[in-house]
Amino acid sequence: MAIVDAGANGIWAIGSNWPWPKIYFGRNYTLAFVKGLASGYLWVYELYCTTGDAWTATAVKSLGALTNIDKVEVADFGEFYAVSRFGITNNVAYMDGFLREPSGRIVDLPTDSVPVFGTCCNFNGQAIIGCIAHGDDDHWGDLGYNSVVWSSIGKFNFRLTPLDSGSGTKDGKFWLQPDVGWMNMPWGEWRTGIVHKVAKLGKGVMVYGDGGSALLFPVNEPAVTFGLKDSIGPAVRSGNHIAGDENGHVVIDDFDEVWRITSNGSEKLGYKDYIGGLTSGDIHVSHVPGRQRFFISDGVTGFCLTPSGMYEVHQLVSSAGTYRGILCGFFKDSEDYEARVETDILDYNQRGMKTISCLEVGGDFYDGSETPIKVSIKYRYDHKTASFSQTGWVSVNPEGQAVLPVTAPEFKLLVKIDDYRGNTVNLDYIKARIKMSDRRFIRGTYDASHALARTDK
Repeated sequence: MAIVDAGANGIWAIGSNWPWPKIYFGRNYTLAFVKGLASGYLWVYELYCTTGDAWTATAVKSLGALTNIDKVEVADFGEFYAVSRFGITNNVAYMDGFLREPSGRIVDLPTDSVPVFGTCCNFNGQAIIGCIAHGDDDHWGDLGYNSVVWSSIGKFNFRLTPLDSGSGTKDGKFWLQPDVGWMNMPWGEWRTGIVHKVAKLGKGVMVYGDGGSALLFPVNEPAVTFGLKDSIGPAVRSGNHIAGDENGHVVIDDFDEVWRITSNGSEKLGYKDYIGGLTSGDIHVSHVPGRQRFFISDGVTGFCLTPSGMYEVHQLVSSAGTYRGILCGFFKDSEDYEARVETDILDYNQRGMKTISCLEVGGDFYDGSETPIKVSIKYRYDHKTASFSQTGWVSVNPEGQAVLPVTAPEFKLLVKIDDYRGNTVNLDYIKARIKMSDRRFIRGTYDASHALARTDK
């Protein structure tokens, strides 16, 4: 898309600036978070689409030095929105943010009724904030990094007043404004347990932190407030490792496992080997709800997670969404256009030596060349060894078959096509023709058809 920067102050290509710029598609506004052209500062822009793919960008406010910013968040209430930023440098947490009123007025944080916070969301018109900057005891009491605070419905007001003034519900030495409440998460103390993300999920709000995950859910008795269900999800290292909407979240935990969190519970999807292989460590998860896609990237390698599974992509997405039905966002091109498939480890239910004589590949694929598809085999003799050896790549013949004799206990089957852009790549199956050359471990009868059935992948 073409972006016209009214002030010509932003760098609008990711390049070496991963993960900036990032985009947020809101109810009334489309926001971009962009590295400043002449400084190491991060700027907030409002984007307006005029015609086609032409956008006009208007700078709203600087969020400060990029060295202190790991993530940004938006609590979207239509004509009103709140922006927070959070980062950790040398074990010190840095937070800041502002409010954008419907009139266009920008209000810096903190105010008398809003503290500085590190994460925020809109829960059915009620503002939820977490990771509170501690320091003003007269206003915010014992709130800290492990705290979550909720406002009255329809108001962005979190004021906690001293015991001798105001009225409301007593909580410790503070009275709360009507419907305002707070809760410290059960991991760490106010300076050691960090709430990295609050996000709406079904009829509640998920709270993700460095010590665990919990669900806040509305209750009416003995007062209108929130209850807490602890330990329903994993701990996380960053708020950038969570994305989704009220229907479900995808989360990368602090062991590099991928989880799907829904109102029905949590499911470990796995993919640890792939996420753990991301080299930069600055991993960002982005969600496109209309297409049920989650993009995961560290600026070096990118993946796309769908309901069917996860695959690698050449577009390293920092943020994405749909605008007027069109998928758009910011990404960096890795220029890796090969289509590659690799099976899991295959031993065909027998631990002895086996010989693969050839591979057969079925499907619909073509790249315009005489040798559109190639195959290879990885093999391993010792299961205690992490690495596999690999044959060279062999082109299949017009019938989809390639002679590739290999003998080993374990295999992985590989298929690739040089460039999938604009080409047809629909793989139906990979079949290995095998024979048992080692019968040392076979006792009694041996069902060869069972081993062959497991070769279709």
